[in-house]
Amino acid sequence: MPNKSPQARSRSPDANPPRELVVDILSRLPVKSLCKFRCVSKSWLSMISSTHFAKIHLGFARRNKAVECSRQRLIMSCQNLYSAEYGSIGSCRDDIREIQAVKLDYAWKSYWIDVVGSCNGLLCIAPNENTLFLFNPSTRESKRIEKALMFELGVDAHLCCHGFGYDSTGDDYKVVRIGSGSVVSVYSLRTDSWRRIGNFPYNNSSVYESGLLLNGSVHWAVYSKEGEKPKNLVVAFDLEKEVFRDILAPDTVDPSSRIAIGVFGEKLCVLHSRYDIHNKFWIMKEYGVVESWTKIAISLPYFCMKPLCLTQRREALILMDGRLLLYDFGIDEYKFLELHGVPAGVAYETDIYVESLISPNHYFQTERKT
Repeated sequence: MPNKSPQARSRSPDANPPRELVVDILSRLPVKSLCKFRCVSKSWLSMISSTHFAKIHLGFARRNKAVECSRQRLIMSCQNLYSAEYGSIGSCRDDIREIQAVKLDYAWKSYWIDVVGSCNGLLCIAPNENTLFLFNPSTRESKRIEKALMFELGVDAHLCCHGFGYDSTGDDYKVVRIGSGSVVSVYSLRTDSWRRIGNFPYNNSSVYESGLLLNGSVHWAVYSKEGEKPKNLVVAFDLEKEVFRDILAPDTVDPSSRIAIGVFGEKLCVLHSRYDIHNKFWIMKEYGVVESWTKIAISLPYFCMKPLCLTQRREALILMDGRLLLYDFGIDEYKFLELHGVPAGVAYETDIYVESLISPNHYFQTERKT
């Protein structure tokens, strides 16, 4: 049999493309496709399942805003967890703003689920006061976090508040717990253990919501009655240094009212709501610089609101009394979103996550060479 020409050999099914090229191509694909491609071969299964590839896949999205936006999803929690495309909100026609949610498959179904936080495709969820999970809604992987020592000592779990995020310096995912007596403990995914690190600088009863992740720190809106008069402020916990610092709320915030916090365009935002039609946003244009708080007047006649994000059309996505709405700054109008797939008449909490391959179970396991 005559030898094949170089051109024929290059077209042979046995000719494998360089690994670097395969990784580059696959890193551009959505998680759903990659999960299917795991069955192509053992080498592809090993590569796609590796922590190294998961980081490359996530990093590609972080460097390409259009890709990141296409991989972003809304996560809604009530009696179950529901996911919906985030990017579709900003691309809907003006007269139709509908979202189709899909029920997720995960452990502890039929419980009210509290989403503690979202980071790099991982969710920290709490199906009850004594249970925490790390859950990847894209791959359906989950990991139950062992109880902290404070639970073993019989401390009231109802008085606990949490936060979740990523320490980029230590390459570690951490859960922060503020317990009764203002005791603070940190769970490390790298060591799979809890550590007590000190105390929250304010009475833990002044914290009402889970922490918000921004710039490597978890933030809580705090209403403090300590000192001569009540005050609103934001307390940030640095996940790398594991220290707290205060960020003063805008001085025009009424100290007798409560604030909510959010992230708009990667900037810290405070929403100050009052019992009338005049509400205000404050956006911190330069992180950590109190003087950079900028007030934006709006006209939403509601009290309980949580800012979430900006859509592709630069509209503000807000959770108000368990319902989603869009606010258009350009024309000073808002519109509620029609959400399908979630039980009618049931209030829900909402957060945002990005589809990724980050595994809560194998993130720090030694990888096999492929």
